[in-house]
Amino acid sequence: MYACTEEGYLQDFNAWQPEFAEQVASELNISLTEAHWQVINALRSFYQQFERSPNMRLMVKALKQQAPEYASSMKLMMLFGESPAKPACRLAGLPKPKNCL
Repeated sequence: MYACTEEGYLQDFNAWQPEFAEQVASELNISLTEAHWQVINALRSFYQQFERSPNMRLMVKALKQQAPEYASSMKLMMLFGESPAKPACRLAGLPKPKNCL
C-alpha cells in the first residue's frame, strides 16, 4: 500500500508507481487516457525540477513545453474536472498544490 495524507496525496514522491495513479483515478471516477498520462508525466517532471506542485497557472505554463496540446485551463478541466490542479497532482503522486482549497 501507499502512505498517503488524509486527503489522499502520496507522502513520498519516489514511492509513486503507475498503479497508484490507476487506483486514484478509480476513486475519482476518471478513466485514464493517453492525454492524462502526458499531463501526469509532465507534472512529475515539473516536480523533479522545481520540488513543488504547480498551481493551475504554473501547470499550464509547464504543459506548454511538454504537452502543449493540453496547455489550457479548459482542456485540463475536461480531463480532470473543475479544479484540475488538485486531482492531477494527486494522480501524479505530488503533494497538494499550495493555494488550493
